[in-house]
Amino acid sequence: MTVLLTILKIIGWIVVILLAAAAALILMILFVPVTYRLAVGMEESFRGRARVSWLFRLISLYADYEDGRIRVFLRICGFKKTLVSEDGQQAGEETKEELEEAGEELIHAVEDKPFIEGLEKALGEESLKHAKEELAELPELFEDAGGEWEADTAVSEDLEADAGLPESGKEAAQAAEEDRPGESGAESRRKSKKKKSKKKRAKKTGIRIRLDGIFSGIRGMEARIRGMIENIRTIAGKVRDLISDQKNQAAFSHLKQEVFRLLKIVKPSHIRVDAQFSAGEPDKTGLLLGALAVFPTVYRERWRIVPDFTGEKPYCTGEAQVEGNIFLFRLAGILFRIVKDKNCRRLYRRIRDAAENI
Repeated sequence: MTVLLTILKIIGWIVVILLAAAAALILMILFVPVTYRLAVGMEESFRGRARVSWLFRLISLYADYEDGRIRVFLRICGFKKTLVSEDGQQAGEETKEELEEAGEELIHAVEDKPFIEGLEKALGEESLKHAKEELAELPELFEDAGGEWEADTAVSEDLEADAGLPESGKEAAQAAEEDRPGESGAESRRKSKKKKSKKKRAKKTGIRIRLDGIFSGIRGMEARIRGMIENIRTIAGKVRDLISDQKNQAAFSHLKQEVFRLLKIVKPSHIRVDAQFSAGEPDKTGLLLGALAVFPTVYRERWRIVPDFTGEKPYCTGEAQVEGNIFLFRLAGILFRIVKDKNCRRLYRRIRDAAENI
């Protein structure tokens, strides 16, 4: 019996410790504020840094931007974990240079004779011959498919010059046709005219097919646009019905109050500005300074803004910092009041049903 009571006592202490730890964690989450800080500066280039921390900076999220580089990293109890690290345009330029260098190396490799000779040895004479025959048949296969073969004139002229052929491939083809035994010039001309008419028909057919594809694409796009417009009209009608319904007015009024409370909770507690500016002309600089002086925040936060009436070009340099605290128990209170309100719950159900019916 004594052993059983001891075991129960140990279990009870463990449960109490776990409950106390859970309560401490909940209180810590609710009453330890989440702090945020945003600092931006402008000298020769723009720079900025944002920080969101919790639990006395034991958990912090940082985001930096400077010289076109973006870095986002997480720090937990001193241990740093990089989430995003980009070099912006600089990284793109390096990638472009690497691609250009790789392309130049490939061109030099293809133009190198030992490389070609090694390729011939690796493939063998029969494979090269078979490949050449297939390449020679490509124009005929392309024409049979209803297209028109367009060879590179510079390459064809080089090949014809090396082979001792006439200057034009068409003249060579005509000469070969005229020299065929058993065929007269009239018959060869008739065949060439027939071949040209086939090419023209193939061209017309290809153009007609392309036009049909373009018009069908336009019709499909028009149908999609009409569908989008109808969806927008349907959504706008449902939103208008929800807003105009008298039963939802109480819910909207309550939500408006909670939004203002949320803005008060997340608004910054300190705003510091140390800047120097010029509008390019003394009168414009004075007008801008007068417009800034209208806002009471300038006096309450003691901003340091120095106008430059001698500046010939518009500019603005300096630093600005924004700091604030957010208590999660206040956010939890807003959420609790919204969920507790029956009008807000009814509005949520109506919005959900309207979204399912779209």
